Amino acid sequence: MTQIANKESKTLDIDLIADGKKKLNDQFSQVIANAKQKSLEGLRVVEERICEPYRGHSFELKKGQIIRYELIEGPQIIDTVYRVKSNPLGEYADSYGTSSFSGLVFGEDDSFWSNTPYLRPVATIVRDTVNLDKIKECYGPKAVHSFVYPSGRCNAGLYGRYYEDGYYNNCDLNLTQAFVDLFGEEMASQMETTQAFMHFQPMAYDKFPTNYSLFPSKGIFKKGDYVDVLVHDDMYVAFSPCPLGDQNNFNDEGPEEWVCYPIKVSILEGADGPLETVEIRNSNAPSAIEWLREGRKGMKHGKVGTNGF
Repeated sequence: MTQIANKESKTLDIDLIADGKKKLNDQFSQVIANAKQKSLEGLRVVEERICEPYRGHSFELKKGQIIRYELIEGPQIIDTVYRVKSNPLGEYADSYGTSSFSGLVFGEDDSFWSNTPYLRPVATIVRDTVNLDKIKECYGPKAVHSFVYPSGRCNAGLYGRYYEDGYYNNCDLNLTQAFVDLFGEEMASQMETTQAFMHFQPMAYDKFPTNYSLFPSKGIFKKGDYVDVLVHDDMYVAFSPCPLGDQNNFNDEGPEEWVCYPIKVSILEGADGPLETVEIRNSNAPSAIEWLREGRKGMKHGKVGTNGF
């Protein structure tokens, strides 16, 4: 957001890319509204699992199916990763693409966008039963529970720094294990450390320089709270129950005293099968390596300026 003072000394808030974001997202707003209505009317259960903490879990979803993450025993943070089934090494839900066209924090109707050069919505939150007003009442107007870390997820290195012991369970380990289970060690080792899309973690990007605050979940969530995410392509989804668990005693005790809970995950679809999804072509863009190999063929650019001050 850029602030500009006009001649009357009033401050104007000008978002230079708001119109572009709105135009892109308006293309599929009706599809999202239809999926949300189907979710409210009731969906057919295709698969259901109780997922235990301290390990990763993986699922295969068909285009138009919904994955539901549901709290059943207690508050439990989850880190989720989305990879396109037809190109699991190359295309995945990405923090930069998502922040460019959606945001870094999410609620209903917000989409997760994939990385360059594909840059398209690959998943959308269509239902979230958590009381967001309560989160904001407790922790301020910027507080949410669904967001994306700009890069990565909790890992052995962080524990090594905080606690001088890197051998604690962590989301990087769990998500890697989930993809090893899916693809085998050789293919999983080729995967970039993709960003984790988070749910059930009270937080806010409320610091300057920009950073986040984490808050306790006590009294925030209720049994049966869930988040429904619609996928817009055949997708591999992996998630890790974060070892921070309910985030209620993070500062008081070490990691061995943190409490984690199982979570129920359901794969859902409409009575007649998968739901209608967003149809949007890949962006008309080359990969950087391919373009360099072609000698930057057809490259366009702006002007070189002088005396700009």
